[in-house]
Amino acid sequence: MSYDAIEAAIKTILLYDTTTFPALVAPDTISQVTRGDWRIMDSGKSPLVVLYAGGYTEDESQIAALNEFAVTWTAKLDLIVKYTDDGATRTTLAQKRDVILQDIMQYPMLHGLASATARLGKITSDGDPVPIFDKNGGGPFFLMQTFSIPVSEVLAIAPLG
Repeated sequence: MSYDAIEAAIKTILLYDTTTFPALVAPDTISQVTRGDWRIMDSGKSPLVVLYAGGYTEDESQIAALNEFAVTWTAKLDLIVKYTDDGATRTTLAQKRDVILQDIMQYPMLHGLASATARLGKITSDGDPVPIFDKNGGGPFFLMQTFSIPVSEVLAIAPLG
């Protein structure tokens, strides 16, 4: 299918967890999970997740036929929690991280939402959590950790002509 479908599938899976991400009720229209929109940090909500595209690679070893190619797409996931104090904020981030990663990992084929061949790889952290300050150095206001979510997929190529 495409990276876009994979990112949408990850968002849908996260939104299944209505304990972590309550369903939107009018007049509230701001989701805690977005695709590339960090403006949600102004929403006053926590935790927050922002999904966006990372790199991709082709993998010739996965090709089954001449009209196929295999791709590993990488989705990036920023998990963001409001900062209260060092201990409580880090504990909250760790707890939310565990729940969110379990939510994703329980669907190794992305619940069939992306394509019939999409399969999760090994989810990794891009490093330690980092505090987020405002442009004047005030804060920290949030603590954020970034994760890489690789998803492999075999795609068919339509012949030209």
